[in-house]
Amino acid sequence: MNYEGADGLEFGGGNTNVDPAVAIALPKGSTVLSTEGHGISFWASTGRVIVELEDGKQASFFIKVLSGETGKKMVESEYESTKAIHGILPTFAPKPIAHGSYQTIPNTHFFLCEFREILDDMPDPH
Repeated sequence: MNYEGADGLEFGGGNTNVDPAVAIALPKGSTVLSTEGHGISFWASTGRVIVELEDGKQASFFIKVLSGETGKKMVESEYESTKAIHGILPTFAPKPIAHGSYQTIPNTHFFLCEFREILDDMPDPH
């Protein structure tokens, strides 16, 4: 696994703390309501960040966190590839929001995008 942990910034368990670099990437004026683990990855810690926007509505974001130089390259690559796909087919891929490095934990990197529910059913190709 390419993730060394992020004490105090784990997803779930009532935690609403996110690294300042992630907070800056979230919509201006938003407040983190909750975080939760989401999905399974052998390479990263993955989660969902739920925020309240300035207008009172809620929004959700998917976050992936990795450690090391390889992790840094992985989040940058995922951001750039998702950005390219979303630019051509916005309904096919979530909108990428940001990628970067944690300010509080050295050598820890993140990818942030809009959260989309994944369905178990096959999509209609028409």
